Amino acid sequence: MIEVLLSLTTLASLAAAGVVGYFCYKLLQKVLFMNQHFDLLMATIEGFYNHLEKFNSIESYSNEPTVVALISHSKDVMSDIEDFFDQVDVKPYEEKEERKK
Repeated sequence: MIEVLLSLTTLASLAAAGVVGYFCYKLLQKVLFMNQHFDLLMATIEGFYNHLEKFNSIESYSNEPTVVALISHSKDVMSDIEDFFDQVDVKPYEEKEERKK
């Protein structure tokens, strides 16, 4: 009787371990996907940030309200990007590419 109970407990434990292993595998796939695409996202954000810096340094824009609002909004976006980079502590995309070579 005890052998049957131990066998059932062992089978239940193995089944539970299999389910946990499957979910760990799926989670690992998602983490790897996010890691691969994070580099691309960071490169895009960095390129946009550099573009905004150049745009905001231009002094020859007119006083049209749409352009003034766009510049104001781009400065807010730049501030948000800087805060994100400070919090995440990521290396620029170019440095990662140089290390791969």
